[in-house]
Amino acid sequence: GHTHGGLLFGIRALKLPIRVTGVCVRRPAAQQTPRIISRCQEIADLLAVKNPVGIEDVIISDAVLAPGYGRLNDPTREAISLAARQEALILDPVYTGKVMAGFLARAGAAKPGSGLVFMHTGGTPAVFAYEPELAALG
Repeated sequence: GHTHGGLLFGIRALKLPIRVTGVCVRRPAAQQTPRIISRCQEIADLLAVKNPVGIEDVIISDAVLAPGYGRLNDPTREAISLAARQEALILDPVYTGKVMAGFLARAGAAKPGSGLVFMHTGGTPAVFAYEPELAALG
């Protein structure tokens, strides 16, 4: 939640009307939401400013979390394969693969002309631990 919290804090501090949607990879949204609020409060405390983030600002999806942390599911497999084939983008099954799965679901439901940004925050070394499962993707 550090990336989500930091990005959300900065966007709200700048009073930008941009929504930030986090995709759960480790815990359900109900458990992640207070963690994001806590991260934002930590930033506010560090900067000695009022926290610009309210609970209503925290948008989180856990739709692609199952079957759990570090465990592949069909949407994640499809997202990893699509990103590799279409964009030569290597995604790991633990973080960026699940986030891309959530991103693709969101993109599919978005209104035409909507602007969406996918943030790849690393995780590539994890790809090697999943070689047998990823090799099966072709």
